[in-house]
Amino acid sequence: MSYYLVLSALVVGITLTIPAQASIVLDNTRVVYEEKDREVTVKLNNSGSHPVVVQSWLDDGDVKKDPGLIKTPFMLMPPMTRVDPGKGQTLRLMYIGESLPNDHESLYYLNILEIPPKFSETEDSAYLQVALRTRIKVFYRPAKLESSVSDASNNLSWSVVQNGTSWSLQCSNPSPYYISMSEVSLIVSGRTIQVGDGMVSPRSKLNLALERQPAADAQVKVISIDDFGASRERTSLLNR
Repeated sequence: MSYYLVLSALVVGITLTIPAQASIVLDNTRVVYEEKDREVTVKLNNSGSHPVVVQSWLDDGDVKKDPGLIKTPFMLMPPMTRVDPGKGQTLRLMYIGESLPNDHESLYYLNILEIPPKFSETEDSAYLQVALRTRIKVFYRPAKLESSVSDASNNLSWSVVQNGTSWSLQCSNPSPYYISMSEVSLIVSGRTIQVGDGMVSPRSKLNLALERQPAADAQVKVISIDDFGASRERTSLLNR
């Protein structure tokens, strides 16, 4: 789940306080839309003390693109709503577009823009109004994929590649699924060295930069994220 701060208004004063915590909480950290589903729901809850207006939309990977210019094969209802404190709202996501590839997953992103209330003149004369944007992945999953999603992270293979004087740890994903990894580390002589994180696309490769060539007996520890947002850890040998 990703968060973005959007500065929407500035009133000049001596002290400015920026609230960094979102009032809107999502039940999901990701959405899996199965081909057989007529719709998928996402529940929003307002844990704050003020009502907020929520704008929602999908994008295809360009985080900076104007929502009005984005076209995806989904309809999201409602696109804008008010959520009172302690209350919730259910978003309905429906697939309405042309056929997507049936041999691998497709990836989109659900954006939730939380627009805070405007303070009255008596409440505060100097504040920075901040809109907080939450962005989570939406995976469209065809019905007849050739392997199980539960096995996908286990089938990753790892190798070290050299490009000139630099080295990279290369992840190869032979599966039709996107695989998100919250941590990739090398285990060398009992020491754990963090390399990075990332997401590898179906039937693709992902390179993570290394400071130096690892030892021949190094192992790769991967923490991947499943459909429910839970972490799964696995240790693998490097391919030589």
